[in-house]
Amino acid sequence: MKRRRLLNCLGDGSYGARGSSIGDNFCLPGTRTEILAQINDWVRDKSAATGPVLWISGKPGRGKSAIASTVAHYWSSKGSCAIFHFRRDQHALNGQFICSLARQLGQGLVPEVKKAILDCVEENEDIAKERLEQQFKILFVGSLGTLHDSAHPILIIVDALEECNNIDDAVRFARLIDQHSPFLPSNVKFLLTCRPGSKVSVGQRHVKDLDSILHPSKDIALFFQHSFARIRNGVKPPLPKSWPSSADLEAMIERSQGLFHWAYIAIAY
Repeated sequence: MKRRRLLNCLGDGSYGARGSSIGDNFCLPGTRTEILAQINDWVRDKSAATGPVLWISGKPGRGKSAIASTVAHYWSSKGSCAIFHFRRDQHALNGQFICSLARQLGQGLVPEVKKAILDCVEENEDIAKERLEQQFKILFVGSLGTLHDSAHPILIIVDALEECNNIDDAVRFARLIDQHSPFLPSNVKFLLTCRPGSKVSVGQRHVKDLDSILHPSKDIALFFQHSFARIRNGVKPPLPKSWPSSADLEAMIERSQGLFHWAYIAIAY
């Protein structure tokens, strides 16, 4: 089919769409509700005041990848959404992340977005061989720029941008977004996550700092309670509801120091 042939020009769209075993975790229902609500409100808001770009900053282990995955899962059924997780052990194909994002948009739910992406690829079938700047201008500006504002959000999520194996590419990507996003339809949004102090986020506006706005102890407690209940019920005979003790649970919450990564690993082992 012609559509499949054009999509194949963009490579494997599943590459980067899933994170590591830790990053694949979504936020447990009932947790991270405040930050998720803020992000979803921003996606819906097409006013100029909110801006087309939102940065989520936080130290390693704060749950940036889980937040990004949860947002992507929510919006993938409500519009056009694409996500790319950068990981240090995936260097070989990191340079294809724009094509991966574009392929996901070309497979999305909104017909006009799919058509715009595929029309651009049809005119540029060697796009995967182009430089980053050219890929961005053709696949994002050239395609999405032809669309009118609509009720359907178009959300592009890049997680852990600072882990791109070529930091100069990451910086260029951030600058391209700054340069071109104001001229795209107001329903096109870019959500980016990174560590604080990263070279890619220096000077950026519209930054939400997880280290300052979140109070994760309650959420981590919910995560532990949910996980321990699953463990108790998964063995024969089931463990008593009093396991673990309140003191042990409080000790684990305190030892996590607000790091969801620590909590995930503690439960895994």
